[in-house]
Amino acid sequence: MEPKSINLFKTEGSSDKVYNVELKQLDGTWAVHAFNGRRGKPLKLQNKGEGLDYGAALAIFDKTVKSKIKGGYTEHEDGVSFSSSAFAGEKTAFRAQLLNEITLEEALQLGDEWLVQEKHDGERRGLYESDDGPIYANRDGIATGVQTTIDAAFRQFCAFAAPGVHLDAEDMGDHVQVFDVIKHTTLSENATFGERADCLAMLADLSHDTGSNATLRFNVPVPAPEFFRTRLAEIQERGGEGFVLRHRDSVYTPGRPHSGGMALKVKFWKDVTCRVGQSREGKRSVGLELLDESNAWTAVGNVTIPANADIPAQGSLIDVKYLYAYQGGSIYQPTFKCVRTDIPEEDCRMDRLHYKGEAAPLREMDDAPGM
Repeated sequence: MEPKSINLFKTEGSSDKVYNVELKQLDGTWAVHAFNGRRGKPLKLQNKGEGLDYGAALAIFDKTVKSKIKGGYTEHEDGVSFSSSAFAGEKTAFRAQLLNEITLEEALQLGDEWLVQEKHDGERRGLYESDDGPIYANRDGIATGVQTTIDAAFRQFCAFAAPGVHLDAEDMGDHVQVFDVIKHTTLSENATFGERADCLAMLADLSHDTGSNATLRFNVPVPAPEFFRTRLAEIQERGGEGFVLRHRDSVYTPGRPHSGGMALKVKFWKDVTCRVGQSREGKRSVGLELLDESNAWTAVGNVTIPANADIPAQGSLIDVKYLYAYQGGSIYQPTFKCVRTDIPEEDCRMDRLHYKGEAAPLREMDDAPGM
């Protein structure tokens, strides 16, 4: 009874996909986990079965592999492969700090004690070392896989420059954007963001020394006045996602405060996570659903799925960006972003939409020092 794994690839026209399957021991039983996605993009975890005996798990593993090979996947495709965390699917120590959103106008009123960095459109990823090797965690703290290039760069970086480091980042597929340091030998347990920003800058220099800077990209914050003077217009012009602001004296606090807080974000375009409704026969589009105030699923329009992406299954969750929504109607000009496996259905709510002619609600700022 041995663990098994296989890396499969499929390149067809503009489609370039990765599908990886693992048969592994988990809590004394056997589990089958699959990871799939576009090559060079974050891979999504699919739980094919857990708590199984070896025979049942092996049957699922073989059936999954045969199904993918029958569908055109092969082991012999050239290109970047995949590295799985040995703990994939398990709960980790990573607890993400989540941010409340404010408007650009509110952000411009904040003082010099706020540090700002660009926000990137990736998938949340905690990266840290354990006694058994690197662990990569998603937004909910569940261990997941990363591309081999990221795994190799992180291992090299930790061995040479930063043993025991714990980073907070966005997985962009072929690289990560590191925006915070949760743990490092130079930091106290309750280090402020100002101290963590200095550590981030130091680690950025070390990443150049180790040659890992192409894959581990450190997003070093700057004071708010400097950011607004030198960076804001450029990010807006190229269609960047937005930016994040943290007070210099703030500490890393997992979860999201009810309002305000000392870690905030501004987004230049709107997005929402929806549940997939019925697909439209003969068309590459699916229905979108959100929970209304009575917790009933309500249709909010349709979105086209691009040719280089699989049509998501009914009931799955997807991220959609859009211009605005109509009260009692649909989302206007939705664009498909990605499938989400790390967000619960209860987060797919109508009250998260921004409606035409309606500004985003102001957030309370009472708990920020000096405000």
